[in-house]
Order: sequence, then C-alpha cells, then structure tokens
Amino acid sequence: MTVRSEVRQTEKSAGARLAATRGGQEYIRSRRLNRPRYDIIIELVNLRHRLGLTQKDLAKLAHMHQSRISKIESGEYDLRVSTLAQLADALNADLEIRLVHQVPREIFARLNEELCAKPSSKVWAAPTSESSLREERVFA
Repeated sequence: MTVRSEVRQTEKSAGARLAATRGGQEYIRSRRLNRPRYDIIIELVNLRHRLGLTQKDLAKLAHMHQSRISKIESGEYDLRVSTLAQLADALNADLEIRLVHQVPREIFARLNEELCAKPSSKVWAAPTSESSLREERVFA
C-alpha cells in the first residue's frame, strides 16, 4: 500500500466517523481544513523517497529524532511552519505557502457584472470547482 493510499484511507475512516456523528456540513469543513495537511505530508514522503532517504537519514539532516519524522509522516504530529521550513531546508527544497480566497458563485456573478461595467484592477480566474472561484489581484 502506498503512502498516498494510507493517508487517504485514514482520512476516509476519520471522515466517515465524523459524518456519521455530526452531519455532513461539519465533515465537509473538516475535510477542507485537513486537506492541505495531508497534501504536504504526501509531498514530504514522496520527496524523501525520490531522494532515496530513510526517515533516519532525514532526521539526521533536519536535526530531529526519527520518531518525530515518523509522527509527522503518519499525521500524528501537527506541523508548524517552522518545522516545515526545517524539513524543506534539510531536503534542499523550497517551501511555498499561499492562501487562495474562495468566492461563492452567486457573489462571482454579481462581481463579474460590476467588473464588466467598469475597468478594475481585479482579474477573475475561470471557475475552479462547482461551488467556488478564485480571486487573484493584480498589483501594478
């Protein structure tokens, strides 16, 4: 079983428990909040594997204990940005963190009408999903 499938399986079982006990909306919110965490763990593990490093090797490079690397990769350890930066440095990788504002469709339609009526410094990206769109600002 790959790391990605293990993480997805853990996420599914946790999500199913949450959906059963607290309803669909809370499950959706929990999934949205945890997705970046799982994605960064998958990227970390994949990069370590591509470089041919063991957890012990990465721990030595990052000046951490192997058990901490194991907890990070299994999702037991809640990552801080400083820890991610330390791991990225050890792996000779760049760490990029960004926020993408989600705009509901109804607001997008209204804003699109306003933007078409007058010039603006905003550029609206094409729809990225059924329920939301990305807003990107252009800085001159």
